[in-house]
Amino acid sequence: GRSRPIKDWLKLGVRLRKVGIYDFDSNTKASLILPQGRKGPQFLIYPNFNVFMKWNNSFLYSITAAYLANRLSGESEFQSQDPEDILSFDQMIELQEILYKMGYEVGRVDGILGAKTRQSVRIVQINLGFPADSWPTTELLKLLKSIGVKR
Repeated sequence: GRSRPIKDWLKLGVRLRKVGIYDFDSNTKASLILPQGRKGPQFLIYPNFNVFMKWNNSFLYSITAAYLANRLSGESEFQSQDPEDILSFDQMIELQEILYKMGYEVGRVDGILGAKTRQSVRIVQINLGFPADSWPTTELLKLLKSIGVKR
């Protein structure tokens, strides 16, 4: 939902891993995805990524399939800054319950970090002044627990 032309990503400081190797139109739209938050691997996805999502509508599954395809074609491993661990199943349930009670859309409260939970986490991160990377951390969960639900 936050795609923009590649030239705009470059203006914002996004660096391509192999500058000059790819033949692309700088007006081609791409989305920046951070499957494990800002400290995890970072990918620009192009419109052809939708093929993976149509094949399997799981965000992480599709990223994994696309990454495997790139690795099989000779690309190097992704780079990462030691991302924070994902919340446990019970912590994720707790987070979803808190977000739901706060009025955010999380989909089913099922312990799975799906698209709706990610989007709600992003909105809360923005409102609280956290980096908006849609990755729920234990720090965020603790803060939300301490704030409590106010209606």
